[in-house]
Amino acid sequence: MKQAWKDELPVSELPEDPRWRENFCFDGYDKDRDVGFWIHCGRWSLDPRIWREQVLVYLPGGDYLVHRAWGFRPSDSGPRAALLDLICEEPEKRWKIRYRGPARRTTQDEVQAGLLSEGDQILLDMDIAFGTDRPMWDMTAGMGDQAWGKFHAEQTGRFLGSIRYGDQATEMDGLGWHDHSRGARDIGEQGRHLWIHGDISRGRSFALTMIENYRDGAFVRVLDKVVVWDGNRIYEARCRNPPFLESSDLPPTNYEMTLEYEGDTVLIRAEQRRKLPHSTTRYFEVFDGRAPKGMAQVVTYEGGTVFFVDGEELNGHSERSYRL
Repeated sequence: MKQAWKDELPVSELPEDPRWRENFCFDGYDKDRDVGFWIHCGRWSLDPRIWREQVLVYLPGGDYLVHRAWGFRPSDSGPRAALLDLICEEPEKRWKIRYRGPARRTTQDEVQAGLLSEGDQILLDMDIAFGTDRPMWDMTAGMGDQAWGKFHAEQTGRFLGSIRYGDQATEMDGLGWHDHSRGARDIGEQGRHLWIHGDISRGRSFALTMIENYRDGAFVRVLDKVVVWDGNRIYEARCRNPPFLESSDLPPTNYEMTLEYEGDTVLIRAEQRRKLPHSTTRYFEVFDGRAPKGMAQVVTYEGGTVFFVDGEELNGHSERSYRL
């Protein structure tokens, strides 16, 4: 198998380490339609041959659709769980996202109040294409001492397609993002993290990943990675004012940060328009909604975000967590 395909697709042989995980994540946002999603497909902790799928959709007007299930189907061209297909059509260039099945409609107040209970389902049908000409960012070299994975690659691009739900439908044309990670995963020490990315002015994009563990009553930085795509090159960058959360409560809508790279300074004002919570245990079981203390390790807020840079309004995504 060529290296590009190998890095894009699920492994063909599973390691024996019971903590080992493999995860694929896709997220995107279209600010003009106020529609987007966060989709995750990862190997289940009790049997890594089984995939757990999560489909979180931001509907126009403020509501959400939520789906979570487990399944196993042949995954030679990308992970396939119960009803979700993530298909790599050309490595480092093109993916297809297909989902047709049930989804639970919910609101910000409901998911913030606790774990999401069972409820009426509607039919959700997603057909989304991801395309890019930007190089893949492989951050594996800087992850030797990380407890959540040993391989991690991600890429910026564009999503085009349709989302149909019940008797309604919307098109999507906006930010596209995907990542792929592998390795033993244990977030027992994690206190909070940031995974923020999107478009910035002059046709550029950026990615920021930071993790702080909680040790002896204090937060300790254990991962600090920032890059900027400028043209077809990836530049190392720095953020001196990362927007970490200060509690597990609903995050503030607005934050600011500054990126520095190659002598340039990028001032970003962010408006996180969506804040959909899910809660994660130490060994990466995930629940929809904000779990009570003691049931999970952290609560993570996913959200379509608008970045204001140099007078432009651009699509982005904010993922921020805090310990429970």
